[in-house]
Amino acid sequence: MGRDALAADSRFATHAARIANEDALDAAIEAWTCTRDRYDIQNACQAAGIAAGAVQDAADLTGRDPNLAARKFFGMASPIEGWGEYGLDQFPALFDGRRPDTYAGPGPFAADTFDVLTEVLGIGDGEFAQLVDSGALS
Repeated sequence: MGRDALAADSRFATHAARIANEDALDAAIEAWTCTRDRYDIQNACQAAGIAAGAVQDAADLTGRDPNLAARKFFGMASPIEGWGEYGLDQFPALFDGRRPDTYAGPGPFAADTFDVLTEVLGIGDGEFAQLVDSGALS
């Protein structure tokens, strides 16, 4: 922040003192941050060993965040019937140093209904047919 006097200021020397002088501390931080770029603040804080991150919207995350870009956090989903190709966040973990090459995204609506009802819930074929005929599954 370039305000070394703040470090020696008794109003901010302890946690209890900072809480008691919260308005003054907020004003000092606001005066420093209000004229600076949020990413400059983030980088300055991180360089000083302070955990900090800029508040980001979707456009920032997908187009401006170097950490997410380096990790290829965002990718494209495979086309799904009627959806076309679209961007989405990918599973962040790697297995054996790799992330799956493609991500299919969600399947078509109700693609697993039969398997869930018959295999997971134990509904027989006859009861499943009744549900279809009644319109309960449409």
